[in-house]
Order: sequence, then C-alpha cells, then structure tokens
Amino acid sequence: MTSRGKHEGGDAHWEEKKLNNYGNSEIRLIEIQENLCQELPNGKDQCHSFAEEYETELEEWFFKHLKKEREEKKDEGSSLFEYLCNGKLEVCCPEGHFGSKCLPCPGFPDNVCNGRGFCAGNGTRDGVGTCNCFDGFDGDFCDRCAKNYYQINSTNDNGDSTKLPEQCLRCDRSCSGSCHSGGPKGCHVCRNGYNWDHEYGCIDVNECEQLETNPCKENMYCSNTIGSYKCYQCHKSCKGCVAAGDHSCLECSDQYRMEGGICLPKNMPWYQRWTRYIVYLGLLISNVIIARTNHTIGWIFGLLTSFYIIFYELEFMSKGAFSSYITKKINKMVYNL
Repeated sequence: MTSRGKHEGGDAHWEEKKLNNYGNSEIRLIEIQENLCQELPNGKDQCHSFAEEYETELEEWFFKHLKKEREEKKDEGSSLFEYLCNGKLEVCCPEGHFGSKCLPCPGFPDNVCNGRGFCAGNGTRDGVGTCNCFDGFDGDFCDRCAKNYYQINSTNDNGDSTKLPEQCLRCDRSCSGSCHSGGPKGCHVCRNGYNWDHEYGCIDVNECEQLETNPCKENMYCSNTIGSYKCYQCHKSCKGCVAAGDHSCLECSDQYRMEGGICLPKNMPWYQRWTRYIVYLGLLISNVIIARTNHTIGWIFGLLTSFYIIFYELEFMSKGAFSSYITKKINKMVYNL
C-alpha cells in the first residue's frame, strides 16, 4: 500500500475486488455502527434507539442491497430510504404519493398540482392528496386564481392565452371580491366604504363628511380612515368637538370657558393663557442665537419656526379644521393615484 492509500502493481481488478469485499464485510458494518449518529447535532439518543430497534432490517439492507448499489453505480445509501421507510416500516411513500396505499398525487409525475401548489401528505402514509395551492391560486388542481386575485396569462408560440394563469396578483383593497386588473380602476364592484368614480375607480368614502349627522356617540368626533372611519373622545374641556384638542371644541364643558377659540379652565392663572406666545418668543430668541453662530442653520431653523407658528395659528383659528383639510387632501393624493 502506498502513502496515498493505493495498492502497488496496478492490478485494478484485484484492487476493486478486495475493496468491495471489505465494503460489504461485517467488519465494515461494525465500523459504521460504532460511528452511527455521531454527526447529528441533536436527537442522538433517538437515533441510537432507532438503530437498535431495527438492527436486523439494517443488516439485511447492508448485506443485500448496498452491494447492488455499487454494482449499479448508484449513490451509496440511496436505496436505504426506499427499503426501510417505504418497504419494511411502511411509514413513508415515494415522492409524489400519499396515504396508506401510496396513491399518486394529482398531476403525478411531471405536473403535481400544476406546479402551483403541493400535495397534502406527499411522501407519507397520511394526508388526503388534495392540492394545497400557493398564495393567489385556487381550485382542486390549483388551475385558477383565488377570490380577490386577478389572472395574468402567458402566451404560447401561436400567441394564444394559456388555460392556466401564469400569475395571480391580489386585487386592490378597494375591490369587493374580484377584479380584472390591478389598482382601484380594476374592480368589478367596490367594497363597503368605497364609491365608484369614473376617473379614479373605487375611491374612499369620507363618512365623516357625507353622513348627515355625526356617526359617533356624544362628545366624540369622527376621523375618516381608508374604507371606514373611527370615533375618538373629545378633549375633556369640550362639549362636542370637530377634532382633537381643547381648541377644537364646539362648546365648553362645565368648569371651562371659551377664550380666543380655546376652552380654558375658569380659574386658570393669567400666565397660562399666554403659554403659546411664550413658546413662540422662546423659539424666536433661539433662532437669533443660532443665526449669530451659523447663518445657514439659523435660516433653516427660522423657516421651520415660521411654518410651525403659521400652522399652529391656522389650526387654532379654524378649531382643528385646517389639519383635517390637509389630511384629507393628502389621503386623496396617496390612495387615488
């Protein structure tokens, strides 16, 4: 034997015969059994218990079937699963089969579930063999699009549409159950909370504006959401309101009085009435200090301060209507593109 493990002399037939004899020998089986399960990170005890329980079957496979693998030049151990799990133990089925009788899955062998799902119980003695379709597909053989999905077909060489959908894409959330294409204009019927518009398709209904009366309970205000609306509690100083905060009250509740569009406590100290002006003054002073250090940063900070003051004053004077108007416009631009 050379240092590389090769036999001297070049008698390949003799070498192959001797090595095959060793590979099928009891000595080789013992070596395999001693190192069995060593490579498993977990479940070694279960592995050893299984090998001990089915020692006779494993020995039969080793002496009768492993040699046949070598003769047929198959991957070593490739027949063990079929021999033990499918044959002797009868707990498995060949790939593409299911159930106690190992029946073929729908579409076996080349097109199980049309390639758009998997067979329930595939490879086991359990399961019923039905097709569990991938997202977007439906039908006994996954041959159509599911509810609320629309079909995109591929074409063959003749330019004809194929019977099976190549893709199934989800309809827009404004659609009720079905559509012919993507987006709100592709809906067959609009779902509740949406109305059909010839230009945009299914658009959100603003229940807070279109309903004749406030849909919310007493002392709550309505806030529109996509496809619906939500009700929120008014500020504690309000007796009815149009939005959040003490500046959005329709009337003031007991212990509060209306002053400058805000419901203030009747016994509020004088300095609290001027809180927002004190905040404005603080921002302006900060802006001057920053501008003396860095003109660019001071300019940016001053611009942001101006926007803040303008927005807050508009919100204050409109009692929350300004922010509601801006929010409504943004929602319309975002969801009706």
